[in-house]
Amino acid sequence: MTKRLCIVIAILALVFSTCLFTLVSYAQKDAPLKKTNDKTTSSATGKARQKATTPKIKRIRFHRHNKYTRVVIDVSEAAQYALASQNTPPALIIDLLQADISELKKKVLNVGGERIKAIEVVKLGWGIARVTIKTKFIRDYRIFKLKDPSRIVIDIKEKTITGYREPRPTKRPRAQEAELPDEIPDKIDESYDDYPAQPGETPGRSERTIKISGFVGNETAYRISDKRELTKSRNTLKLNLRGELTDNISYRIGGRSYYDAVFDMTGNYPDNVEKDQETELELRETYLDVSLGNMDLRIGKQTIVWGEAVGLFFADQVNAKDLREFVLADFDDIRKPQWSALVEYTGDLSHLEFVWIPVLEFNDYGESGSEFPVAIAVPMGVTPTVASTDEPANNFNNSELGARFSYFLGGWDLTVFHLYTWDKTATNYRSITSPTLHTFNPNHERLNISGFTVATEIRNIIFKTEFTYIKGKRFSIIDSSDSDGIVQADYIDYLIGMDYTILKKVEMNIQFMQKIIPDHDGRFFREEHIKNTASFRLKTGFYDNIIEPEILILSNLEETDLMIRPKVSFRGGQNWQLAVGADIFAGEEDGLFGQYDKNDRAYMKIDYNF
Repeated sequence: MTKRLCIVIAILALVFSTCLFTLVSYAQKDAPLKKTNDKTTSSATGKARQKATTPKIKRIRFHRHNKYTRVVIDVSEAAQYALASQNTPPALIIDLLQADISELKKKVLNVGGERIKAIEVVKLGWGIARVTIKTKFIRDYRIFKLKDPSRIVIDIKEKTITGYREPRPTKRPRAQEAELPDEIPDKIDESYDDYPAQPGETPGRSERTIKISGFVGNETAYRISDKRELTKSRNTLKLNLRGELTDNISYRIGGRSYYDAVFDMTGNYPDNVEKDQETELELRETYLDVSLGNMDLRIGKQTIVWGEAVGLFFADQVNAKDLREFVLADFDDIRKPQWSALVEYTGDLSHLEFVWIPVLEFNDYGESGSEFPVAIAVPMGVTPTVASTDEPANNFNNSELGARFSYFLGGWDLTVFHLYTWDKTATNYRSITSPTLHTFNPNHERLNISGFTVATEIRNIIFKTEFTYIKGKRFSIIDSSDSDGIVQADYIDYLIGMDYTILKKVEMNIQFMQKIIPDHDGRFFREEHIKNTASFRLKTGFYDNIIEPEILILSNLEETDLMIRPKVSFRGGQNWQLAVGADIFAGEEDGLFGQYDKNDRAYMKIDYNF
């Protein structure tokens, strides 16, 4: 089967599934409403059948518990609501039907903490009051109602070990009258004990428990272009241990190990690749969290995410990356946790972060002979020799420092940041041994990265932008007359994107990305003066998200250089997940994606979470 045929089939399958889902949605929309035992009626029939007063949102409260964050929406009376979730930026959206927010004093709560960034309330058309809970990642959650007084309660739980996962609400029995307090507490930061959880689910304040969670899975990939063969059969185990020392101090210990059987099953790769990618055992996110009112401190090995781009990295510059599989792995696996200290201060509408990184990490790239090797700047017919990388020592003077400030202003989420860091990608300084032999000495140089992000929602469309200015970057050139084959130049990287949910079922993300090198030199290796790229992503779900098809397309806008990633996920219960998909590249050898034109692959992943 040719590459073009694979691409056509993938796109047609996506279009067919989207059209089918749209037809089903309209059919369900036009069907008569079923009878329900709920005392309240839907917004479509409520006005005609009863003279109930309009539910009013009186107050929104939250509490950051060690195992999850609870959000409580106080309403004047029972209210109907619709629930949706989005991945970019991650958020839970609760639409209260025929509800009023005029009595709500605080319409924006800057929550901070590990799970939730902020809570926003706006009034939409048709009497809908929208409560948007902005999370740092898509997480498991549950939502349920309580009465006397009426409340809608949302628990945002721990992030799942597999990282990118669309959550589904879990059922919860209606609370008994004896469980409810006599009156609502007046404090904004509500105590968890005000609304008890299900029996046995949450320990008492005096009891300290240790939670062990994990993930075991296999991912097998097969090259479907050029030389067809097995390229991956990786078995992975992840473990996380969480606990709390006091009400304000908690900890996490995480680890990951894997074994890729493809190196024992085949002889497809040289020894250097086998040594680099066959096995791994590493400590992942391991840190101590200390909460001091509005201030939070995290010390240990951690990932710090400053950007939310889909498919590529822009403002997300803090952590080093594992790019041995290009950008195909889950972003949670690509980011390398680093030993660091993070201090966060959360105000009513603002959020301030300081980060100090004393232990340095750098990007990992595929070795020569691997499936996704990094390109070296050499002319045709020249053999490169690469020496070992000269990495900076771990001392105070070589530390990395960063700061980020966010402010929520009139529906606009505004953020500025600066990072004094090392270039995570080594600069390959060149010396010419002979006309046909060039020797490269990789070295890391200092960078200053400044930028901002902006996000807002207009008519149910989320608009966002990420902008970075990188000062001090060294670019490789192909010029034998140059002394070291390196030229220093600053550059700009930015994106403009939008997210929209079609018919409340099909998630769509569109991004325009541009890289500008003002002092571009025509000798730069695989770099253009201005490079324009776009991405398009669709995702939907069937049967309560048991089946989830999606597709991501990234493409250069000026020449053939693209990557297409169709995938279908199947979920079995709360623990099992199966995914089948493909990673398809097209373009010239000097393109970002086209360099892997002969490495198209199909894959299957099976995961079990516990």
